[in-house]
Amino acid sequence: MPFTSIISNVRRFKSGIIETVNDAVRDIESFVLDMNRERLDKGKLSTNRIIQPRYTVQYKRYKAARGGKTDKVDLLLEGDFRSAFFIEYTAEGFEITSSDFKRPFLVKRYTEDIFGLTIGEKARLAAKLLPVLTNKLRDYINGV
Repeated sequence: MPFTSIISNVRRFKSGIIETVNDAVRDIESFVLDMNRERLDKGKLSTNRIIQPRYTVQYKRYKAARGGKTDKVDLLLEGDFRSAFFIEYTAEGFEITSSDFKRPFLVKRYTEDIFGLTIGEKARLAAKLLPVLTNKLRDYINGV
C-alpha cells in the first residue's frame, strides 16, 4: 500500500474519531455509568470534590428512618435517580445524565458535576478504550 494511501486512511480515521469513540463507549456503557455511581457512593463530584451542601438535619432523619446512609451526600435513597442514568451521544462526544424527574433539582443544588468522570476515571476509561481504538486505527491504515 502506498504511503499516501496510509496517510489518507489515517486522516479518515481522525475525521471520524468522535464517532469511533462514541461507538466504543456504547459497548461499555454500563462500565462508564457504574464509575459515576461508584463515585457518588463516595460522596464526590466529578471534580473529585466532596458533594456540598450536606443533607439537612430533617432529611438525614428521613433518610435514616428509611435505612439510608447519612454520613455523606450520595444521592441515593431509593435508587430511581441513579437507575435512570444514561449516556447522551453528540457530535462533540458523550455525557452522562439522568432521565429521572429529580435531575433539575439535584443539578441546581449540587451542579452538573454530579455527572461525569474524574481524571482517574477518565484514565480507566481510556485504558479500556485503547485496544478498541488501536484495532480501529489498524483497520483504517490497512484500508478496511
